[in-house]
Amino acid sequence: MKRIAFRFVVALVASMILIRQVDSQSWTAVAEGWHPWYEVQVDPEDSRNILICGSKWDFSRNALSGFVYRSADGGNAWRQVLEDRNSDWVSEQSCAFGPHHMAYFLSEASSVRGGEPNHHLGNSRLFVSTNGGETWTDTLKMGWADWSTSAVNSSNGELVTFYHYSGDSGGPENYGSTIGVLTFGPDGKRVGGPFLNEEMRERDYRGVYPFAAVSLNNGTAGALYYGRRQTPGGAAFDLGFIRFSKPASQKSNLVRITESEPSGACFSALGDSDLTHDSKTDTLAVAFLGIADNKCAVFLAESTDRGDSWKKNVLMTSELIGDGFLRPSLAYGSKGELGMLWLTRMGAWRFATFQNGHIVGKPIELWKERSASHASQDSMWTVISNSPRIEFNKGRSESDIDITVRSLAGRIWRSKGLVAVGEQFYAVGLRVWEQGQKLYATVVEGNSRGEYVLPKVNEDAGEKDVTKQVRLVFGGTQWFDPTTGVLAIDLRLVNRGETAIWTPIQVIADEIGSQNGDVTVLNSNNGKEGAGAVWDLSGSVTGDQIPAKASIGGRSNQGRGKGRGALRPGRPEPNYSSASYAFTVELSQLSLCKLGLLIF
Repeated sequence: MKRIAFRFVVALVASMILIRQVDSQSWTAVAEGWHPWYEVQVDPEDSRNILICGSKWDFSRNALSGFVYRSADGGNAWRQVLEDRNSDWVSEQSCAFGPHHMAYFLSEASSVRGGEPNHHLGNSRLFVSTNGGETWTDTLKMGWADWSTSAVNSSNGELVTFYHYSGDSGGPENYGSTIGVLTFGPDGKRVGGPFLNEEMRERDYRGVYPFAAVSLNNGTAGALYYGRRQTPGGAAFDLGFIRFSKPASQKSNLVRITESEPSGACFSALGDSDLTHDSKTDTLAVAFLGIADNKCAVFLAESTDRGDSWKKNVLMTSELIGDGFLRPSLAYGSKGELGMLWLTRMGAWRFATFQNGHIVGKPIELWKERSASHASQDSMWTVISNSPRIEFNKGRSESDIDITVRSLAGRIWRSKGLVAVGEQFYAVGLRVWEQGQKLYATVVEGNSRGEYVLPKVNEDAGEKDVTKQVRLVFGGTQWFDPTTGVLAIDLRLVNRGETAIWTPIQVIADEIGSQNGDVTVLNSNNGKEGAGAVWDLSGSVTGDQIPAKASIGGRSNQGRGKGRGALRPGRPEPNYSSASYAFTVELSQLSLCKLGLLIF
């Protein structure tokens, strides 16, 4: 662990603050918090450019918002480039890359009443980026596109979105759910559709959900779907493939890949499955959970005719999946190998590769979460209802109000967490740990034997004090509010050493004090107001390091913290050098007077 120390004195306030580099790992922390819906996409024309999009939970707001995170360096460093907060429940997102670094993000905002979303009253927005996801423009607003999944047509550059259309399930005509298709022009300013599959409606599905959309080499687009239907013997589930034809016909064809009925521990309603496409061979591959020889097994279905027919084989037996097979993600590698990421019931993310339908080596464990049965504050959801649920309504009057707090730690509604980046795979997954939840990512590398392993940990891993190799300089702005006693000072961090300082980096206040009265630090990440306050600077660093021997450029930004804490990292403006970073120091002292500043 690396440490950097600086001291500032304000009206006899003495504070020793250490900046440290925390333990290096083979994985990267993309973002904090509960992310129940996410997918990762890579730019086909620049594999360094990666997007993760989806939904994240804000516990303090009791709200779900949409997000897009972007990495421009192959997944080493991430930053948020878009947040959709058009309602208190924004979900069902999908994103896709197109030619010439075009990127698309479809996000749905529900109408929220009493904490509960009402999707039928919501709407969807399409955001478009012309520079690989760096900046975004809101181009269209339309009705709710439930459970959306999107891909870009390889022949004309149009965005094709598949979504769940609920229909009139159980109505007089027995018209059930189906899949709708929307098409968007490359600029995102016009929309076609919806185009509904009538054959699917006649199957009377009680919910049919598309996911993992792909673009095929002949200019069509397809998606995997699973649907629930009612039979005389009870519920049954289908897993199938739907392909949307070229715009001239505006038709979609569907093929059922497999079906199942609830059956013991192996049953997953076929929702734990995934689809991928190899553009080199125009091959489709689907992984799903089933039964072979009366035991759980993972099956691989492949199609070489764009989804018209499928060949199925057992991919992994029960010995390899004894502890569960949840939320799988598939991707073809550069050598035609099939990579697969999945989550076990014990919370471990595992990865394996397959060649010609056979596993290469053994599955490896990427990271493991603690038990998700414990409550986690960053996933608590409060719902207030004036119509309590039946099981809670016995003996109550109509005026009773039901307040429910749900803990959804570790819950993943939908995920697509694996892509090929050059000759490597890049995996993304949600992890639950003692202090909350985080979205993590890691590179998985191939070795000389054709097996894939985690990269070696940096030899400099561990805590190190690097105080002597940095300098703090005045950032150009300071501010004081005499009515509240809050002082804010902009500072900038510069690396003067011979070596780079790698992220993640934390700032620790070891000592806070004053002869003039109590001093409170206003914006630490861990909520402490004095000694022991900690802040994470990693979000202020462009890339994954503060380079050595870099000069200072630009001026400080003027961030202002709110609530509790004292030192908050600000994001560098575009004209900063690569090793100069802005911070705002904020102190509160009721009897603060005779202000002065010394940095040494």
